[in-house]
Amino acid sequence: MRMRFLKSLIFVLVLALGPVLLAQRSGPAKGGPAAPAPKRDITGTWVRQPGDPSLSAIHSLTGVARGPGFVDMPPMTPYGQAKFEANKPGYGIRQQPEGNDPILRCIQQGVPRDIWGGGEFAQLPGKMVEFLGGTWRQIATDGRPLKVDPPEARYDTGVVMGVSIGRWEDDYTFLIETAGFDDKTWLSEEGLPHSEDMKVTERYTRVDHDTLILNATIDDPKTYTKVYKVIPVTLKLQPDRGARVPNFCNVDNENAFQDRIRSQAIKTPDANGNIK
Repeated sequence: MRMRFLKSLIFVLVLALGPVLLAQRSGPAKGGPAAPAPKRDITGTWVRQPGDPSLSAIHSLTGVARGPGFVDMPPMTPYGQAKFEANKPGYGIRQQPEGNDPILRCIQQGVPRDIWGGGEFAQLPGKMVEFLGGTWRQIATDGRPLKVDPPEARYDTGVVMGVSIGRWEDDYTFLIETAGFDDKTWLSEEGLPHSEDMKVTERYTRVDHDTLILNATIDDPKTYTKVYKVIPVTLKLQPDRGARVPNFCNVDNENAFQDRIRSQAIKTPDANGNIK
């Protein structure tokens, strides 16, 4: 009887304390300085914080092309300049009424544009999975080399995310290398282009329990004359809230926004202040 009682008590304690212990592992530390970073573990949901210095002066959501004139971007090749001039952002300092940003047609932002705001990492045998809003990507960690299809064979929707491999550089830094893109997406909302030759390298360093620093480089010699180093992005660990709510895009909504708001904003009112 006594043994049965003890087993029941242990079972109740596990049920009661299990969620608390799990939250302590996956969520941010509560009060006081952050705990030390665990080794070789970036599991959890990481979000870029408001006011992060890597946010641009124009409030871009990326670490790319900060400030008027894009003064910190490497010079473009003639190919890159032509693509840049053809891109018409719907937002930001280069916004134009008839924007052709791929996301306005419900095309995924892709890598690297999708990664700047953070995501949720899950570590599995042989792979890391990152959930990014309405999409996700797999990062192979089984030691395979980075191997991609030639551009003419990149026909499926996975090309906007590229092909990724990852490994631990040390106990606290996880390295991701990605290539194998098409050239349909942008680096940022300002319309910065890239080619199929782009390679993105990300280094995620967990400096303490609650803080992850992303250092990224963009190597695309067809579009830019030198490698571009993105300003470091600071991500903070968030509580595990359970189910994730996917983001859905409806191209009809984007068209309606274009017709009713963006296009109307450039029309000149008549003498009575009416816009027709």
